[in-house]
Amino acid sequence: MGVFWVILSLRILGIIVLIIIILFIPSLAILIFIIHQLGGRMKDIDVIKDLHKKKQTQSILKYLSEKKESVKSLQKVLFELGFGRELKWDMYGADGDYGNCTVTAVDTFCSYNKIKASGRAVSGKTAERIIYLYGLIDNLKIINEAVQQGEIETRIKQKGRYKTGIAALQTLLAELGYTRQLKWNKYGADGDFGNCTTAALKNYAEDEGYLDSGETLTDKLAESILQKFKPYFGSEFLRTTIKAHGLSQTLSGKNIIISDGSLSWTFRKYQKGLFTYGKNRPKDFIESHFSSLPNLGLTKSAINVMLSVSENEGNLDAVNTWDNAHLSFGMFQWTLGTATNPGELPALLNKIKTKAPAIFQKYFLDYGLDIFQANETTGFLKWDGQQIITTSKKELMRDPVWAFRFWKAGQDELVMAIEVEHAYSRIKTFYKSNSYKVENYFISDLVTSEYGVALLLDNHVNRPGYLVDTLAKAMKNTGLTNPNTWGTGEEKIFLDEYLIVRKTFGRYPMTDSDGRALVTKRYLTNGIISGTKDSFKI
Repeated sequence: MGVFWVILSLRILGIIVLIIIILFIPSLAILIFIIHQLGGRMKDIDVIKDLHKKKQTQSILKYLSEKKESVKSLQKVLFELGFGRELKWDMYGADGDYGNCTVTAVDTFCSYNKIKASGRAVSGKTAERIIYLYGLIDNLKIINEAVQQGEIETRIKQKGRYKTGIAALQTLLAELGYTRQLKWNKYGADGDFGNCTTAALKNYAEDEGYLDSGETLTDKLAESILQKFKPYFGSEFLRTTIKAHGLSQTLSGKNIIISDGSLSWTFRKYQKGLFTYGKNRPKDFIESHFSSLPNLGLTKSAINVMLSVSENEGNLDAVNTWDNAHLSFGMFQWTLGTATNPGELPALLNKIKTKAPAIFQKYFLDYGLDIFQANETTGFLKWDGQQIITTSKKELMRDPVWAFRFWKAGQDELVMAIEVEHAYSRIKTFYKSNSYKVENYFISDLVTSEYGVALLLDNHVNRPGYLVDTLAKAMKNTGLTNPNTWGTGEEKIFLDEYLIVRKTFGRYPMTDSDGRALVTKRYLTNGIISGTKDSFKI
C-alpha cells in the first residue's frame, strides 16, 4: 500500500513538472525575446562603433553588402546626420540595401568633412568622423530648439536654470577649442553658467568679431556656433518639415522654407511671425514694363514719379507678419491694420479683385480670403465668411501659410502692376484734398513739378502725419506765401527749404530724410523726372 502511494505521488509530480515545462519554457523564451527586442538590441551608432573597433567597417559597410542589418544602422545614422535627401529617405527609408543612394550619402558626407574616400565603402576614417559628429547631435539640437522657440537669451545665461542647455553650450565651446577658459578638465559640462562659461563665451565672441560680455548666449552667438558645425552635416540636419494646407514648411534655425511643390521661398522668423524682403524690385519692374503700365491709367509723368520713388520703398513681394499690424505686403507694406483699426491692405486686394478677378480668385478667394468692406484707402477682410476685425482674428493671419500665399501673389506680373498703380493712387489722397490744405492752398497749388511730387509721395509713405506741417513751416521760412506767383525758381527754393525742415521735424523725424531725397534727386539729375513747374501730369 505504501509503495503504491509513493509511485502515484511520483507520477503526479512528473505530470506537474511536464505541465510547467510545456507552459513556462515557451513563455520564458517569449519573455527573453521581448527583453532583447526592447532593451537588448544594440543602438545603430553602437553598431558603427563596434565595427570600427573591430576594423570591419570597410568590409561590411560597402556597396551591395549582404549585411543588411548593419547597413540599416548606417542608413539610420546618416539620416540623423542630415543626409536624408541623398538617401532618398522618403522613398526607401532604411532598407538595408547599400546601393547608389547610400553611396551618394557616404560620398557627400566625405566631401563635407574633407575626407578623401569613396562612398562605395565606409573607411575607418569615415566611420570615426561619423561617430564623432553623431556625438554632437543632441547638443546641437538643444541649442537649435531654444533658438527656434525664441528662448535662447532667457534660458542660457549666467545663473540660468536650464542645465541641459548650458551643458550643451559648454560641450560645443569645448569642441571649438575653449577648454582652457571652461577649465574643462576640472568641471566638464556641469550645466553651471558661471565665470568659466562666461569667459569662454566672451572669448568666442571676440574671436568671431562680436563685442559681447559672454553673460548670455544671444541669438547671434547661438546661430554663429551652430554655423560652425552645420557645414559637416547634411542639408536636412536641424530641419523640421511640417506639411499642412498643401504646403511643406521646413524649419532650419531661424529660417522657415515654405514650398507648394512648384515654388519655394525662405522666410526669416522674428518675434510673433516672420518676414522676407522679397526679390522683385519696383524699379526693375517699372523699367521693364514702362510701355504697358499706361494700360492701368498711369500717365508717363506718373510712371516717372513712381520710378524715382521706388528705390526708397520695399519690394513688390515683401511680406511681414511679426509686428502689431499683423500682416504687411508689397512695396508700400500695406497692412491688415493694428488692433481693431482698418488697414490699407484690404484696399489693395479690393483693387486686385476689381481689376483682375481671376487673379484674386487664384491667390486669395480659393483659400477663403475675401473683402469684407473697403474703400479706396482702407478696409477689412474676411476669411471663410468671418470678419477679420478683432485682434484675435487678425492674429490668425500670422500663420506662415498666409505669408507664403501673399509672397506667391507678389510673383504675378499683374499683381505687381496693380501694386504700382495703387501706390501711385496714394498721391490722390493728399495732392488735392481738403484734409491736406496748407494755409488754405491745396498741395497741388504749391508743388507742381515731378521732382516735388516724388519728394512728397515719399514723405507721405514714411510720415504722412507730418506732410502738411512741414510744408507750412517751409512756406513760412521762405516767405513765399502766394504760390500763384511762383515760377520754377520759387518752387525750387520752397522745396529746398522743405527738405531742410522735414529732416528734423516732429518727435520721430522722417527716416533717413537726406538719403531718400538724394535717391529722388538722382533721377532729376539724370533727366528722368523734371523739376520744372507744372511738369507733373496726374
